[in-house]
Amino acid sequence: MKAILLITLLFTITVSSASQYKPNGDITLSTLSEWQTTTNWVKLDGGSGYPITNDEIIFSTNAKLTIDFDLVNENIQVYLSFGDDGQLTLNTNANLYVLGSITMSSSNPELKVFGTLEVENNFNLDNGNLFIKDGGIFTVNGNFIRSDIGSGQLEIGGVGTEFHVAGDFNDQHYTPSVYSNPLIDIVGSCATKQGSFCDMNLPVELISLEVSVTTKGNEISWSTASEINNSHFEIYSSFNNKEWIKIGELEGYGNSSVQINYTFIDTNSLSLGKNTYYKLIQFDFDGKSESYGPLKVNNNGEQDQTIQVYPTDLSSGEDLYIQRSLLNNQSIRVTIIDSQGKVVISYKESSINNKGAISNKYFTRGMNIVVIEEGKETYTFKILK
Repeated sequence: MKAILLITLLFTITVSSASQYKPNGDITLSTLSEWQTTTNWVKLDGGSGYPITNDEIIFSTNAKLTIDFDLVNENIQVYLSFGDDGQLTLNTNANLYVLGSITMSSSNPELKVFGTLEVENNFNLDNGNLFIKDGGIFTVNGNFIRSDIGSGQLEIGGVGTEFHVAGDFNDQHYTPSVYSNPLIDIVGSCATKQGSFCDMNLPVELISLEVSVTTKGNEISWSTASEINNSHFEIYSSFNNKEWIKIGELEGYGNSSVQINYTFIDTNSLSLGKNTYYKLIQFDFDGKSESYGPLKVNNNGEQDQTIQVYPTDLSSGEDLYIQRSLLNNQSIRVTIIDSQGKVVISYKESSINNKGAISNKYFTRGMNIVVIEEGKETYTFKILK
């Protein structure tokens, strides 16, 4: 009996240790000492104090807060709740980790992020305004959902601004306002009621890669439809499709929403007189990379079998066409992977000659990956729907 009573008492103490606080008016806190000043807070269950880890801060009309220091460094993690007209601003020096999820559904709440904000779970924006601007870094480790039941703005922009969603992004209100090329990184699926926001988290959309023989040497050319944080391209060659040598590097455009064309000439190929393979590796500024190719040129100075697909945007209901540059009887395997990384369909196609089509119905909303295997060659394409 005593043991049960003791456990019950300990449980009661643990549960009751978390408290709720409101800022005492419209205040700015720039140091830990100011945070710990009890007159800056209203403790809702009576008494006095200041928020510590696992406590909850509630914002309302007369309870607004601006933070301008690093709470993460002070090991303070809190829950946040937004009432009517509640406001939280994180200035440049602010760094806040929010436990649980954030829901903004009351009348006219506002969250401004110029510093760093990380949310443990989901972010639900049913009403109010969310601004990530001028170097602000915003991270949601779950899903970001914006419903079409309220009003307000979602704005992302400025030099050094970052917007990260580890789960799905779904905005059914209006497309977010984006400017000045922020970094947008959405790991899961992405959907908006309108606009092209979901294209912005694609680092580089490569729409062509070709190699041709010229009097100056083998010419490798490629085009991008869009680029985000594209640092550079590296060009590699091989005689056996196994051992690769870097033969060149071209600087990327960085950020672009228009078609950019690149060309590199392998002058050493003039005296080689043998089959040559080429591949392209694209690097982001953060070091991430993606490989394209390989393509092969035979010793007669002709490009061997290559495969292209078109169009790369199927959002209007088009089918995807496969174009093979030369006719032959070699079969190919086609695999379609949706935005969640799941294989939608994988099949072997032996009847295709120089052109075939894949029905639009096999593609899901967002970014799809099409992998085509032809003998030892593998081609990968990004297809948007």
